[in-house]
Amino acid sequence: MTRALSLLAATILALAGCATAEESAKPRTAVIIGGGQSGAPLARILLADGYQVRVVVRDPTRAQGLPAGATVVAGDVPKPETLKPALAGAD
Repeated sequence: MTRALSLLAATILALAGCATAEESAKPRTAVIIGGGQSGAPLARILLADGYQVRVVVRDPTRAQGLPAGATVVAGDVPKPETLKPALAGAD
């Protein structure tokens, strides 16, 4: 469980580093780590609220049940080198 908490903390820090200082009238991009049963419902909610949604998953070919309009990209929290490209351009 300690490793999982460490990975979660690393993810939060990576996401915080992607935030921009500028606020826009409309949300630009939300990043979700995970797909399937946990990520899909959140993606639907964010899309309905007007966010552009990018779902970051280890293997995009295995992502299932994600709503139309969500962009799927590859990234893996235990492999930080995969997160920078996956989060590029995200708010």
